[in-house]
Amino acid sequence: MVLIFKALRIIRKAVQKLFSRLFVVALGIVLQLAWLFLVLYQFSAQHTFANVIVTAIGMLTAFYVISRPFHPAAKLAWTVVLLTVPLLGILIYFVFGRPELTKRTREGMEKVNLGVEIHLKQDAQVRTYQRNRCQYPSPV
Repeated sequence: MVLIFKALRIIRKAVQKLFSRLFVVALGIVLQLAWLFLVLYQFSAQHTFANVIVTAIGMLTAFYVISRPFHPAAKLAWTVVLLTVPLLGILIYFVFGRPELTKRTREGMEKVNLGVEIHLKQDAQVRTYQRNRCQYPSPV
C-alpha cells in the first residue's frame, strides 16, 4: 500500500513538472526551432541556386566578421552561426551583431546627453563636502 502511494506521488510530481510553465515554453521553443530548420532545409533542397547565393553571402559576411576588431570568442560564435545557418545568421548579424552605433543613433545620443548635461551640473559646495567627508585612510 505504501509503495502505491509513493508511486502515485512520483507520478503526480512528474505530471506537475510536465505541465509546468517552463517545460511548456521550452517545448514550444524547441518545436519552433525544429520547424524553422525544416523550412530552411526544404528551401535549400528546392532552390539550389538561391541556396548557393545565400551561402556565398554568409561566407562573405563571416570574412567581414573575422576582419573586424571583435573579441575572438564573438568572432568564432558569429562565424559558426553564419556558416551553419547562412540565411538566418545574416539576418541576426545585421540586427544584433554590429558593436558600433550607427551615425543616426550617435547623433541622437549626443542630443540627449547635451540636454541632460545641463541638469547634471554639480555644485562646488557639494563637491568639497563630499571630498572632505569621503577621505580614505592613507596606507601605512
